[in-house]
Amino acid sequence: MKKILLMICLLVLVGCKSTVPSTAITNNAIKELNGVTEAVEHINATTPAECKTDALTADLRAILTQVNGVSGQIKNIELACKTEKKVLESEKRVREIVIICLVLGILGYAFLRRRLT
Repeated sequence: MKKILLMICLLVLVGCKSTVPSTAITNNAIKELNGVTEAVEHINATTPAECKTDALTADLRAILTQVNGVSGQIKNIELACKTEKKVLESEKRVREIVIICLVLGILGYAFLRRRLT
């Protein structure tokens, strides 16, 4: 009986606490995109006036527009990950409650069986 209680305690107490990887990945991706934005702006600022053509300026603006679009997509992905995580956490809670109820039922049955004999 003591072994069963010890195993139950270990199962209940064992839990994994970790950082949210989706947030770290999102932050790193946005930092990289900010670096690209800064590089494009630096190219635009350091390009001599005689080398600046309408095509170059348009290309740089197009790159900045793409970077902004990708940044928005990354933020949306992070939001989707958080939403999915909440759903999984609620399912996990339900599963834990069911497991605890089963364990308590088994312990109650074992306790009553011992008392009756």
